[in-house]
Amino acid sequence: MKRIRVRAAARADNKEIMEHIARDSLRSARRFPWAIEKLAKRLVEFPKLGAAYESDDIDFADLQFPDSESTSYSIE
Repeated sequence: MKRIRVRAAARADNKEIMEHIARDSLRSARRFPWAIEKLAKRLVEFPKLGAAYESDDIDFADLQFPDSESTSYSIE
């Protein structure tokens, strides 16, 4: 079974993003982690969902991003 691995950099980014969102809306900031988890679970189920991400870094080969946004999650 595939699992979601969240890198330390992603955790730090998520915290920073959540703090930024909280400046405008605490409610939205509280929903943010749930939305990230939901998206990650969708990517486990549909790993080719989203747009291809081109990178010379071997760690990111064949990675797909929903809505062409970058992230620091990997599916194993």
